[in-house]
Amino acid sequence: MIIKLHIVSHKSSLLENFTEKLLDVTKLNRKDMRIVQLPTKRKLFTVLKSPFVNKKAREQFGLATHKRLVVLKNIDLFIFSYFLKSVSCKGVAFKITLKGG
Repeated sequence: MIIKLHIVSHKSSLLENFTEKLLDVTKLNRKDMRIVQLPTKRKLFTVLKSPFVNKKAREQFGLATHKRLVVLKNIDLFIFSYFLKSVSCKGVAFKITLKGG
């Protein structure tokens, strides 16, 4: 059974903590787990400091979205479901894709 996790967060440290917890709970070898770093998307926002007079006075803010793809091979679904129930990483969203038999 092959499980693919698409993990998304605004902080890369949260993604690293999530993958470390995944290794600890499932007790997988490094060979059975592959982590692929996907490109980081950036959004830039420009806000006027003074909306009435000074158009040149602007502030810029950025929001980066970090993504990882974790491929798990030879894993039992019961262990994986236990991992999902036990680990709560706030700020991390993921999508699960199952493949194979």
